[in-house]
Amino acid sequence: MNLVSTRELTAKPRETWEKLSEQGELLVTKNGKPSALLIDVEDDNLDEIIRLLRQSKATRLLAQIRAEASERGTMTLEEINEEIAAARREAS
Repeated sequence: MNLVSTRELTAKPRETWEKLSEQGELLVTKNGKPSALLIDVEDDNLDEIIRLLRQSKATRLLAQIRAEASERGTMTLEEINEEIAAARREAS
């Protein structure tokens, strides 16, 4: 994947957009670390691309939540009820 720095993006926008058009995607870096992903889209596929990106993000977050839950172990019914009660008290 091709990289483009935030500095290059602002200093040479035309070259960046041309590179994006050629490559299809660019990883934007800030201080040498990944910051954003630019994806070349067309009017007719924008909604589908957004839907797929959101679905992928949700899937990744769900896997993370499951892994964290697995590390914590299972909760008793009493612990679950206490969590619910605490959340209700906090919401009030």
